[in-house]
Amino acid sequence: PTTQTDLTDISGHWAEATIRNLVEKDVVNGYEDGTFRPEENATKGEYIKLLMTAAEEGTSGAFTNYPDVNESWAKGYIARAVDLGICDNINTSEESFGVDEPITRAQAAALMGRLLAPDVTGTPAFTDSADIPDWAANPIYASVQLGLLAGNDDGTFRPMNNLTRAESATIIERIMNLPAE
Repeated sequence: PTTQTDLTDISGHWAEATIRNLVEKDVVNGYEDGTFRPEENATKGEYIKLLMTAAEEGTSGAFTNYPDVNESWAKGYIARAVDLGICDNINTSEESFGVDEPITRAQAAALMGRLLAPDVTGTPAFTDSADIPDWAANPIYASVQLGLLAGNDDGTFRPMNNLTRAESATIIERIMNLPAE
């Protein structure tokens, strides 16, 4: 495993402090070559593992309806998310979850909002809110209310953009810093 001082590609990055903090706490890790690749896409499997870990939801030994999940290193985390009922609209198709595919900002926010604030409803107030899929609107709104998400500097949310590893780390740190109930 890489230690925080070994990461070669985060110096000066806007999420450097967050990434170093999470590496130190053994929540996220770099790649074997000593990089973190903060601007690369986070995959569905990576994000769900982090979300289940940060929210202290653990894992499940259950099998899912998705062969790619059942064969994945992330199976226990995704199976737990499926058990919790928060994975609607996250899968790629009926047969494939898309474990190693990029997760979009809308999908990441939907998972997080459904998990942490399932009863909060409202309309997100971004300049591109019309681009937010109906299934993601309430959980995105909930995630903003919890202080876990903010839009981009230009007032957009860009729901269909892929979530980067740096953005993912930032969200996870915010979840870990939520006040205990």
